[in-house]
Amino acid sequence: MNRIFNEHVRLDQSEEDELLRLCEALNCSKSEVFRRLLKYKIVYGKPPLEFGKLIAEIRRIGVNLNQIARAINAKGFMNSSELRQALDDLYELEHKLNESVCAKCEVLF
Repeated sequence: MNRIFNEHVRLDQSEEDELLRLCEALNCSKSEVFRRLLKYKIVYGKPPLEFGKLIAEIRRIGVNLNQIARAINAKGFMNSSELRQALDDLYELEHKLNESVCAKCEVLF
């Protein structure tokens, strides 16, 4: 992205301290904090460590569902127990996401 505009902001000490706290919490530059504020209107902290594990589990479930869909298309029927297991895994993962990730994301601004 070609960023050609340069903006200057004057801050008092408490505002500068808050900006530095956000930079540290988000592990990004001052410019990135401002861009996130403009784009998202709210700034979130880093997701919990479980986030990567949950993403991997989502991918695994997606692969399972894709294999089931291919089998249905190829054979013209489905193995209902495999489909039920994949859907149960998906619902369990949704529950984990709600409890583990969303509840722990700190709203920083």
